[in-house]
Amino acid sequence: DRIAAYLGRNPRLSTVARRDDAIVGTALCGHDGRRGSIYHLAVAPEHRHQGIATHMMARCIEQLQQNGIHSAFLFSGHDTARQFWMSQGWPALPSITYHHKEF
Repeated sequence: DRIAAYLGRNPRLSTVARRDDAIVGTALCGHDGRRGSIYHLAVAPEHRHQGIATHMMARCIEQLQQNGIHSAFLFSGHDTARQFWMSQGWPALPSITYHHKEF
């Protein structure tokens, strides 16, 4: 239900990659009217290193731009993700600290 609500608030921004009938990648993307956010970009391990994540990112950025958004934050929680983002030209911002609390 939460994902459906997010997608409803951010139509056509997220993307799914398919090979044949299987989903092999997803990217959850949205914005707050000022900045974009990219959450949970993932590609199935057996489909990595084929340009799928790069293609999904390009689509997310294109959709953000079409919505008048020209900057974005993304979240990387592990070394593989950080390495991918750095290779795509997304430097880490060491001066930013995110805080999180579930309620």
